[in-house]
Amino acid sequence: MKESGNGSYRYQVGGALGQDVLSYVTREADTEFYQALQKQEFCYVLNCRQMGKSSLMVRTLARLQADGWAGIVLDFSAKDSQGEKPDRWYNGIINQLNRHFRLLDNARSWLKERDFLSPVERLEEFIQEVLLTGINQPIVIFIDEIDSTINLNFTDDFFALIRACYNKRAENPDYQRLTFALLGVASPSDLISDKKRTPFNIGKAIDLKGFQLKEVGPLIEGLARKAEHPQTVLQEVLKWTGGQPFLSQRLCQILVDVPDFIRAGSEAKLVEKLVWSRIIENWESTDEQEHLKNIRNRLFSNEQNAGYLLELYRKIWQNGQLKFRNYPEERDLQLSGLVVKRDDYLTVYNTIYQQVFNEPWIDRELGKLRPYCENFRAWLGSGKTDLSRLLRGEALEQAEQWSQSKNLSGEDLDFLSASRTQVREEEIAAKEREAELEREKTAREGAEEAEKIQAKANQKAQRRIRNGSIVLGLTLLAAIACGAWGVQAGKKAQEQNKIAIEAEERAIKAENKEEQANKEVTNSKQELTELKSQLQSTQKDLNSKQKSANKANKKLQEVEQAKTQLEKDLARTTERYKETLQAFKAVRGLSVLAGTLRKEGVEKASNEALRKAGLSTLIDDEELKQAWLWAATAEGHLSLAKNNNTRSPEQQEIRATELEKAKDAIEQSINSLKEISKQEGVFQQVKAFTYFMKGKLNKDDPQAYLMSYNALKASQFNPLSADEKKDILIDKDVEDIHYSTIKSNNNININDPDNSVAKSFRQYLYDGLDSLLKQDRLQDADLKTYQIMVYLAQRGEQGWLSDQSLENFPCDELKKIDGYWYNYPKKPKHFGFGVQKEIWEEKGSPTWRANMTETEAGEYTKKWRAIYIDLGWKTKDSGEDSPSGYVAYDKIKAFTVPKDELDDSPSPEIPRGNIPWLWWNGGWMFMDREGEGEKRIWKDCNL
Repeated sequence: MKESGNGSYRYQVGGALGQDVLSYVTREADTEFYQALQKQEFCYVLNCRQMGKSSLMVRTLARLQADGWAGIVLDFSAKDSQGEKPDRWYNGIINQLNRHFRLLDNARSWLKERDFLSPVERLEEFIQEVLLTGINQPIVIFIDEIDSTINLNFTDDFFALIRACYNKRAENPDYQRLTFALLGVASPSDLISDKKRTPFNIGKAIDLKGFQLKEVGPLIEGLARKAEHPQTVLQEVLKWTGGQPFLSQRLCQILVDVPDFIRAGSEAKLVEKLVWSRIIENWESTDEQEHLKNIRNRLFSNEQNAGYLLELYRKIWQNGQLKFRNYPEERDLQLSGLVVKRDDYLTVYNTIYQQVFNEPWIDRELGKLRPYCENFRAWLGSGKTDLSRLLRGEALEQAEQWSQSKNLSGEDLDFLSASRTQVREEEIAAKEREAELEREKTAREGAEEAEKIQAKANQKAQRRIRNGSIVLGLTLLAAIACGAWGVQAGKKAQEQNKIAIEAEERAIKAENKEEQANKEVTNSKQELTELKSQLQSTQKDLNSKQKSANKANKKLQEVEQAKTQLEKDLARTTERYKETLQAFKAVRGLSVLAGTLRKEGVEKASNEALRKAGLSTLIDDEELKQAWLWAATAEGHLSLAKNNNTRSPEQQEIRATELEKAKDAIEQSINSLKEISKQEGVFQQVKAFTYFMKGKLNKDDPQAYLMSYNALKASQFNPLSADEKKDILIDKDVEDIHYSTIKSNNNININDPDNSVAKSFRQYLYDGLDSLLKQDRLQDADLKTYQIMVYLAQRGEQGWLSDQSLENFPCDELKKIDGYWYNYPKKPKHFGFGVQKEIWEEKGSPTWRANMTETEAGEYTKKWRAIYIDLGWKTKDSGEDSPSGYVAYDKIKAFTVPKDELDDSPSPEIPRGNIPWLWWNGGWMFMDREGEGEKRIWKDCNL
């Protein structure tokens, strides 16, 4: 703790501020905490370190004691050494309470007599039988540093006991006199770690905010003799500290220690200079009381979570704020003290933290955590398209092994997934090449073997034919010779055989009778033996019947339990079946609607409905799938309504019906979204499309479009790196959502440099142009350029450029467009408006004047013809005054050259300034007064 004085006044930096410290700042929380405890409410002050929790506790306890309360502070930070011994831990609490309130003369014997109870039961009995009976006053127990208990494996029972004390108030009036107040760096969900138990859900949360300007009178007093305008000095202090108590006290101390008097007008510069020199620069060596180090250490206290927290903090640092969704990681970031929740958004707590923990610091720390940091940042920098930066082989295996125990950000997961996918694709390609070679080899060897087998078979067949002919001849001769003798001998043999057979039959019958008699005797003996055996086993069976009956009863109970579980499973399965059936009906309904659209001639809308029906298969959550299909159905009905936009009563009735169906469908979609708790991933894409449709249906509702835009940003969908297996939005959706949001909000100008929606839309358009140029798709890039110019000229509704829109075109944006073309990698300094302007100036900068003579007008036309020939927009054989002779758009030289020849110079020769090719006023720029459209943007914007 450090103190700095101004006469009798002193600032205190660190530690709890006692009653006599004049620099204590009374905040709104002081009153709220005191009044809540006065009403005997359980309270908790859970916040980051060095926010003044202990000072608040000390002063509140003093106020309550002055009101006649009995109170004690239990500091759990001193109990870490007993972490493995629950008996000692709980007994220590009992001893503290007993000594402070002087209740038992012999606490040791009291504990020994209750040794048979569990530790928490002993504490419960002490509270009820000793504490509440021994003290008649209201009692408050402050428990400080409760975060010291989070890593202990037995304190769930302690916080459950506190909750039980609260619940006992209904049955035992004595408990109404007992109040607990918890303070520390934790969240209520951290206090009871066992998720099967009821969470710690009682008490009033006290929001301990930083210093507000209206509250800091005590700090101003210390600067009264130091500055001409002490309040102005303190305003500058709060600008840097954001009201963070520790930093505010420390910076005031630094100002008091400076020998010079602070003159009016010098406050801002002096405070800034001292902040940089004494706090920010070399902070790791000057942070003596480890305020900034505590923040850093808190971020890295959980190694598994550190990378995720840093990436989450990066988003807040880059964007200035992030919508608070109450995720555990967001709460962890708050408890570090680095960010604070203001108006439902997370933002960096103050400017000092923003400068100390800046983006280079984030990169350095992530580099220490990530084994693949360099490749990862390069891959992100390429828009996730540079496959050479993905991991392979041992590097990928090490990264995946490292990631198993980490809570990674979405981009880390994308990087590892993309790496694994790329490896699989490369392995598959290699195996396919090997398999193709093996197939060719096998086919070749098989053909050769087949030829050998065929030759052998032919030879064997010839030998068999020859041998068979010889055998057949000999067999015929033998058969003729033996035929006559065989007839006589056969008759005598038949008579002898008949006599022998009859004798044999009589002998067999006699033997059978004897065998049958022997069998009957043997069977009788066996039956007697079996009966004796059965008699013995029957007695055994009777003895085991009782055991079996007992087992049967137990089995019956198990069957009943299994039946109950099966019924639950069946109910869940039935519910899933209903959801699947609903989704199937919705898909079928959307398909029928697509057929109706096709019949009505709205083929584009029909194809879109079928496409969205197919995309629903990418959505696993049935409720979310329903929301998507309802929104797509609304889009289909809206298309039918627009198709029936005539004045006939019949068509007007159809239009009204279809609009009503569309509105019903979009409400169904919104209701489905509200039922879904997990609001991440594809959910935000569905939400973006749903609210976009709501905006269209509600006469371009700006609020609905803004919700659509916010959902689009939350989804982090990038059309340039879309995943066709996960993403359901496309490039056109991003364009429509941005443009509709801007168009419907009168206070948004597409060229506003500060508006986030306008900036996002412009960046999206420029990213698209940049991507097309990198792919050497020059004709598409040219069309994209025109589209960008139409939007930036605020002619999106008309879809074309006019004279007036060109005159008012924003030059900063035109220069930006020109930069993309001018720096085209394969032909740098060859394309763009600036190059076209150089050619225009080389030809004398021809400009139309209303009072030109015929000679001047002719000279003007010749110069523009020469410019167009140099640009490659007009053929050399075109007439002097002819409006014809222009090169067809798809024949522009830059569009016809193969991609692999674009960087060849000079052959094939592409004229300088050949593109961008400019359109305006519904046609080519040069179809009005020749060249005036081009001249307007070339000259006026100082390219």
